[in-house]
Amino acid sequence: MIEERQAFLKTLEKTDEQLKQIEEKTRLQTDSTDWRQQRRNLLTASLFGIVCKMRPTTSCQSTVKREDIFAKSVVWGKDNEDRAKEALAAVCNIEILEFGLVINKNWPYLGASPDGVENDGSIIENKCPYSAREISVEEGFRNGLIKFLDLSENHYILKPNHDYYYQIQGQLNICNKDFLSFRSVNN
Repeated sequence: MIEERQAFLKTLEKTDEQLKQIEEKTRLQTDSTDWRQQRRNLLTASLFGIVCKMRPTTSCQSTVKREDIFAKSVVWGKDNEDRAKEALAAVCNIEILEFGLVINKNWPYLGASPDGVENDGSIIENKCPYSAREISVEEGFRNGLIKFLDLSENHYILKPNHDYYYQIQGQLNICNKDFLSFRSVNN
C-alpha cells in the first residue's frame, strides 16, 4: 500500500518546464479540457476549507473526487467572472492577465487556479455571490446574504473561518505569492 502511494506521488512530479506549460495551457480554466484533466489528481485550494474542517468520519474520496457542479450559484459565478475582472481592472486602473492552474513544485498533489494576476505579480480572486446578485455588496452584507465577510473599522474583511479564507491561503502558498486581491463583485 505504501509503495502504491509512493508510485502514485511519483507520477505527479513535474519539471519546471512542465509546470510552466500546464499553467499556460490551462488559462481558460473551466473552459479548458487540460484544466479539468490536470485537476483530477490534485487537491486544489478551493477545497482547503472543506478538507481542513472535515470530520474523521467523512470520506476523503467523496471530498476530493468531485464532478463538475451545475448549481445556479456556481454557474452564476462562472458566467460573471470576466465581468468581475473587468470591473476590478477599471476601478483599480490595473491590467489583469489570465492565470491557469498552478501546481506546487514541492507538493505536486496541491494546485490552485486564481482568477488572474496583476502586472505586479499579485494574484486575483473574485467572488460573485448569487445570493446578492442584484444588490450591492453593502446591502448584501447588511441583509445577511453575503456570509463570507465581516465589517472591521469600516472595511470589509474576509472571515478567517470561511472556506474562501482557506482557499486564499492555499493560493498564496501554492503560487508562491505574497499578495492576493480578493473582491466580492455584485450587481
